Amino acid sequence: MGKSDSSQGILVQMFVISPAISWILKPGRFSKQRGFFYAVAFLLAITVVAIGMDLYEQESNFYHVVGVNREASYSDIKRAFRQRSIEIHPDKNPSPTATEEFNRLRLAFDILGDAHRRPLYDLFGESAVDKDLWSLQIETLVGSLTFYGIWAVLTFVLTLSDQAREARSWSLAGGVLCFVLELNFIYGGGRLPTYFFPMMTMHDFVTIMHSAFPPFLNGCRAIGGYFHHDLARENYALGIELLKSNQVRSIFDVFVCRMCQRF
Repeated sequence: MGKSDSSQGILVQMFVISPAISWILKPGRFSKQRGFFYAVAFLLAITVVAIGMDLYEQESNFYHVVGVNREASYSDIKRAFRQRSIEIHPDKNPSPTATEEFNRLRLAFDILGDAHRRPLYDLFGESAVDKDLWSLQIETLVGSLTFYGIWAVLTFVLTLSDQAREARSWSLAGGVLCFVLELNFIYGGGRLPTYFFPMMTMHDFVTIMHSAFPPFLNGCRAIGGYFHHDLARENYALGIELLKSNQVRSIFDVFVCRMCQRF
């Protein structure tokens, strides 16, 4: 995720999505159950759109271009490249973008067929294939720390109320888990299972995680607010009811005493 995309995402969350969730969950706006379901449905729609856009953009990654999965060997990549080059060669492809498609196919083959640049592409994206691994690791670590640091602050700000206390814990725990997972990709050699989106790179997966975390935060707010019990308010209401019942009982006792005195 680029810096501009990250900044835009933060602004959208702060000034559009989070205020919308707060408006839906405002006490008295809807019933507690209806407000909860409205908030969850809204967040699910936002999440589906965001992840769907990320998946659509990933169709241009080199594994999709060549038509192989990320576990493919060099011979598999070479075989797929030959087949695809015949299909989209400018001499046989009438598309006006045939030359661009063919050049991208050759670029994809050059990178995926290079034992040094392919791991860099998987971990850090297309723009990182000609950079040094150490500098890429530092740059990516700084970017991840910045991303999760900003969202940790926003999580604290958005969950200041008592009813969002549980949501704060869940959101921070989710952020720590995502950050540890990224560290495992960068430094620990972690890899995605072969059956999980076989053409998705680790870089693409991290991009999706960054897109999914803000809706996760707001989802925690909705769920935490729905299941939150304000014990102080409940005890106060119970005390009022007990006082009322005691007053009624006292009045009844006085009435009975007077009736007994009369008869």
